[in-house]
Amino acid sequence: MRYSFVQIPQRLYTLDELKLNGIEAASLLSPVDTTLGAIERNLQLAAVLGGVSAWNVFSFTPQQLFYISLGLLFLWTFDLVSFNGGVSSLILDTIGHTFSQKYHNRVIQGIYFI
Repeated sequence: MRYSFVQIPQRLYTLDELKLNGIEAASLLSPVDTTLGAIERNLQLAAVLGGVSAWNVFSFTPQQLFYISLGLLFLWTFDLVSFNGGVSSLILDTIGHTFSQKYHNRVIQGIYFI
């Protein structure tokens, strides 16, 4: 089988021109991957439930809860400012590799969605 390729001039094309040539504009975009978003939501829910459980088990006072929350907020802000969220991204990526086979397979193949 022989393929022939036509050199197309590089310029900005309108949506109408793309439709005229049978090209769907959405196919040019990267696919949306929601795997890590779902994992992050589940982690947030687990953190809230774990916090409530720890509060009940260890009988924390409101002042202790305030200081613990303040410390965690400081660490989260420090990560976002100093490392551009790198530490939380590393933790999320590690959990994604561990618990999601779909995410693990996609990443080890070198296919990244941005």
